[in-house]
Amino acid sequence: MDSALLHHYEQELRFLREMGAEFARTYPSAAGQLGMREDATVDPDVERLLEGLAFLTARIQQRMDASLPEFSESLLALIDPAALAPVPSMAVLHFDPDAAQRSLAFGHPLRAGTPVRVSGSHTRVCEFRTLRDATLWPLSLAGVEQVRETGRAGSHLRLRFRALTGHRLASLAMDELVLFVTGSGALTNALYDTLSAPSGVAFARACVEGDPAAATRHVIRCSAEPTDVPVPDVLPDLGDSALRNLRHFLAFPAACRFVRLKGLRGALADCAGDAFDVLLPLGRAARQLPARLENGCLALFCAPAINLFRKRPERIVLDGRADDLRIVVDRSRPRDFDIYSIADVTAHMGQGRTRAIMPVYSTAPSPEGAYYRLRRTPRLSIPADVPQGNYVHGDTHISLIDDPASAAGVSAGELSIVAWCSNGVLPYAIAQAGGGSAVLDASAPVKNVRCLAGPSRPMSSPPPDRRLWHALSHVSRSYLQLGSDDAWRGAATLGELLRSQTDHGNAAAQRFIDGLIGLRSESVFRRVPGPGPVSFARGLRLTVTLDDDACEGVGVRVAGAALEAFFARYAALNTFTETSVETATRGRVASWPARAGRGILL
Repeated sequence: MDSALLHHYEQELRFLREMGAEFARTYPSAAGQLGMREDATVDPDVERLLEGLAFLTARIQQRMDASLPEFSESLLALIDPAALAPVPSMAVLHFDPDAAQRSLAFGHPLRAGTPVRVSGSHTRVCEFRTLRDATLWPLSLAGVEQVRETGRAGSHLRLRFRALTGHRLASLAMDELVLFVTGSGALTNALYDTLSAPSGVAFARACVEGDPAAATRHVIRCSAEPTDVPVPDVLPDLGDSALRNLRHFLAFPAACRFVRLKGLRGALADCAGDAFDVLLPLGRAARQLPARLENGCLALFCAPAINLFRKRPERIVLDGRADDLRIVVDRSRPRDFDIYSIADVTAHMGQGRTRAIMPVYSTAPSPEGAYYRLRRTPRLSIPADVPQGNYVHGDTHISLIDDPASAAGVSAGELSIVAWCSNGVLPYAIAQAGGGSAVLDASAPVKNVRCLAGPSRPMSSPPPDRRLWHALSHVSRSYLQLGSDDAWRGAATLGELLRSQTDHGNAAAQRFIDGLIGLRSESVFRRVPGPGPVSFARGLRLTVTLDDDACEGVGVRVAGAALEAFFARYAALNTFTETSVETATRGRVASWPARAGRGILL
């Protein structure tokens, strides 16, 4: 029940009583026949009649007020449908390879979209799907420490990797490794900054007896993984990837802390033993890291995952009497599922006849002349056994719309729906209760699955009053708003955009947004890379100024990488962005090369 109905009811009842008193004062004889006086209503039946009329008019007023949010929701469904959907819980999962499997020597790929099931108490199960590819090798991380070698300038961060029992490094067809930086806080941020340094130069060598420095050093590449990874084909793509990636970063920044080591094949070929080292020059970063770090500060074979999966909700019976139908995912567990998006709707009309129902705002017309429209409303019935926080479960309603040119409509039969669903706040609740057991729902040489970061607290669908603001902000979006000579104005505009992509309950995101000190831009000209004649393009050099303390839970370089990817997707075609990040205390922290704008032209 919407609380606005009570407000409208009290307002309408107060109006009827005031008008009744004025009517009794002006026409006392006529009012007396109705049992009404200037100070009160004598007849209780008339009083109940006024209350019933107030309830009816309050309902009418509520529907009139709801017409504008329905319009804005329809507009937003066309512009950015992901803005209407909740942001599911996310986590970083670690896959422990099974050394007994000989196939690991060739690398076992875990493709993006691999399902993982997490079980809690009372047979409550959550399903995650990975967002990045991961490749399993028979390796383990044996140590992480600072070293200073004879004849070498400066300190290095040494990562020692060791082959699992029964495997030889020289026989591995491996050239790349992806590492995840675990934990949170200043140490985690400093370690990530070291691994994703702008130079990107590192060295790999085999471990030899005696003097380790005698081994041949192979130059390798160490770089941060891009934050704007495309959504896998097995997951729904809901349009504006720039804002979707930004929304996911604000909800779970740990998913961006991945680095890649590239060019390891030469060092592995020299390995006669079971271990090899990777050395990263530290320079000034040596003061920010302790001499010896725990092995758990870095992890192999990890992938970010999102609580999203396909499921068939209960069939909906069409009787022709209701036009606003609520979609129930599972009647036995109605509180464990929230609908993220709809993948397919089919009408079954008996005798084997079916009709495909298309979204009313679909770019392709429906060959059957039948369409559907979705409406999301907050659900007020909250399960008492699950901590909700700021999360509000939502109900999804579907309405059928027939094309006037169509010969026949859909008025009887059943609707079968395929939906993308999440488990709402359940993954976070299972983690808060002590965690659950994770099982890989695919055939792979994996002994066990652990959660190294998260699950994050999900973000519910924006309430109806915020959907209008979302729609207006999308319609009025301009590239000149972010590109401003006034650093304070640019930061305020960017902060307003970021706040529209998160909720007030996310304290870390709100603190990061408050730490945006400045966004300064200037026009620059750069040569366009690529074959062909020499040509130049005009773009924007963007300088983001952040507060170090406000970014402690996110990381300055991680935040800069996410913003850099967003600016490139936000900018128009035939332009480019060149982003750098600085802080008030450390000056320039990171910079990225020019990247061509990838905004939608039409």
